[in-house]
Amino acid sequence: EALAARGVVSGTVSGNQRLFKPDEPVLRQQLAKMLVLGLGLVVTTSDECLFEDVELSSGEELYPDHYVAVAAREGMVVGTSLRPLKFSPYHNVLRAQLLTMVVRAGRALGRGALSAPPEGWKGELPTVDPTHGENIRWAEYNGLVALMDLKGWDVWKPASRGEVAQVLWTLVK
Repeated sequence: EALAARGVVSGTVSGNQRLFKPDEPVLRQQLAKMLVLGLGLVVTTSDECLFEDVELSSGEELYPDHYVAVAAREGMVVGTSLRPLKFSPYHNVLRAQLLTMVVRAGRALGRGALSAPPEGWKGELPTVDPTHGENIRWAEYNGLVALMDLKGWDVWKPASRGEVAQVLWTLVK
């Protein structure tokens, strides 16, 4: 509710009700937008996205490409391939990717919200992946997943809207 009040997340309209649908998956470009809005970053129509597979806007309104451009510029997101430079905007965000992007956001912007885990500290989640392992460790150490039941929580499954909101809120509150 706090993220919705800030305009970071919204739901869908069904009849006269607004629904959040916390169990629905989140797309990569949706997460980029949530991160940018959650951190209060300025986005303009002049922010240009370099990823070849992100649909570019044709008008004067903000569009997902502008948010992806800002998230990339700030080091929160990177592509899924270098040649060609792709972002995979319509793929579901995996939990490991969620944690990586949120940790990058916290670290890159110097928000002081995250602390380095002590040498040798281990949590419950797997951290052997070369791309996401250290970020997963940072996320768990800093309590970004403290409200999740981590027993059986598979970091390679798609992140839900509820999980994204919880992790992002833990960072920005």
